[in-house]
Amino acid sequence: MRRYPAMLWLLVFVGSLLILNGSHPTWRPWELVVGIALPVIACGLAIYLATGPEAGKPRVRGSYWFLTGTFAFYAVAALAALFALGIDEAIAVLLAGLIPMTAVALWLAHVRQKTRTTPDGALVDTAADDHTDPVPGLGADDQRPLGDTPDAHDELIPQDLPKDHPGRQAVEEEAAALGGATPGPTRRRPPTPPRAGDRPR
Repeated sequence: MRRYPAMLWLLVFVGSLLILNGSHPTWRPWELVVGIALPVIACGLAIYLATGPEAGKPRVRGSYWFLTGTFAFYAVAALAALFALGIDEAIAVLLAGLIPMTAVALWLAHVRQKTRTTPDGALVDTAADDHTDPVPGLGADDQRPLGDTPDAHDELIPQDLPKDHPGRQAVEEEAAALGGATPGPTRRRPPTPPRAGDRPR
């Protein structure tokens, strides 16, 4: 379960089916009770996997803010439903909030499984280097800016530009001279300053 936190979503799925089946066309109390209990259990276990103690796998920074913010949103929505509509609607809002709350917790737990710490306390994403992991994911990483990835390249190859692009021919010539790729516009060498006596071109 720790290795594959998303398996808890099966409890949410089965619970949702039981709730729908237990409330239509006639009420079936036992299906409603079990249907509500399963998402509650899934949510509790997901929060534990995301924030509970686990050796070698640090909590994702901001986990408590993610979870608290999600809970606060549905708590406010439930209060609004209570004053505007009634107790039944408020309870329905809280029960509906279990699904996104579980989803957020499972996401945090999954990211946690792909994250390790260095001796100096920095977070490292281990998913990028683990090509044998049957469940791909994305871990937290302090070594790269947000949105950066080692899989992206700064070099240009001719296929990066459409055939009718005005710079395609220049990239093709440069790539042929350099063996297949150019260093890209941000890494190109600055133009050589003219030497004394050179004629302007």
